[in-house]
Amino acid sequence: MIEFRRHDPPSFHGEYNPEVAELFIQELEKIFRAMRCSEEQKLVFAVYRLSGEAEHWWNDTVRLLELQSTQVTWEVFKDRFLEKYFPEDLRQAKEREFLNLKQANMSIGEYTAKFETLSKYSRYYQLHPDESWRCSQYIEGLRQDIREVVGPLQLKNFSEVVNRVKLVETYRRSEKSREVATKFWETSS
Repeated sequence: MIEFRRHDPPSFHGEYNPEVAELFIQELEKIFRAMRCSEEQKLVFAVYRLSGEAEHWWNDTVRLLELQSTQVTWEVFKDRFLEKYFPEDLRQAKEREFLNLKQANMSIGEYTAKFETLSKYSRYYQLHPDESWRCSQYIEGLRQDIREVVGPLQLKNFSEVVNRVKLVETYRRSEKSREVATKFWETSS
């Protein structure tokens, strides 16, 4: 337990914020990997970090599970925890947000960050981690002027796609700056 606390694990109080709930699980799993925890330790450590409403919820849940003769494991904890604090309808909404993501007025940096954050909600990508599909999905959401330049390249490496898109954005920005400067000098002459 001392080593676990040295990793500064997060606490969870029962907030109904799906991103906070998901982050709680992700941070715990990162610590579990670093400590090479057994499945039993994972459950003990996770329950230890619950407080307030979340602790009450878990106490009730574990009683019900035991009455149903369900073996309480880390995976069972995770499933029940996410059912409670990140329910299916919210996960589906995040997946739809990902599938409908468009660059619009976002910079490439903003679009890429949002794409990467939301891509974890794509069930298709979770079940079939295909970089080519990820590239296509990313390109599909770009503004048309950028998509027309990058799309025909048929790139299959996500980092390469993002780098090419950044180059196009930089070029377009410098091109517009030159146009503005030219118009300024023409009108001030």
